[in-house]
Amino acid sequence: MLYKQLGQISCYYYGTLRVNDCDNGNSVTQKIAILFLVWVVLAILSLLIPVFIEPTGDGFVRGFNRMVPFFSFQAAAFLFSILIAFTTYRARDTLSLGIRLLGYVPFVFGLLVIAMIIGLIVFASMG
Repeated sequence: MLYKQLGQISCYYYGTLRVNDCDNGNSVTQKIAILFLVWVVLAILSLLIPVFIEPTGDGFVRGFNRMVPFFSFQAAAFLFSILIAFTTYRARDTLSLGIRLLGYVPFVFGLLVIAMIIGLIVFASMG
């Protein structure tokens, strides 16, 4: 049953009021795709930008200035991955399996990056 409420299209769906998730979820699919592309751009920038930064410092700390842009872009990409996963979770009933997987892949990738960083820190502190 479709009706207009506060200027937004709403529908009664599985016993709960779902806003903007009606019909086939095309608008949510587009949002997930756009957020995914932003995540991809941020992830690529986190790898490309440090390459073009001239390393500074001497000895052990030479090149540490490259880590700041990497971690900054990875943090922004992880925040976008959380947003993508939340959007996918909210619209999970209206999305196809492929779009649902696409929505959760960035979050899993972000968790793997965090796990690798923690693993490197633990491995380096052991020896």
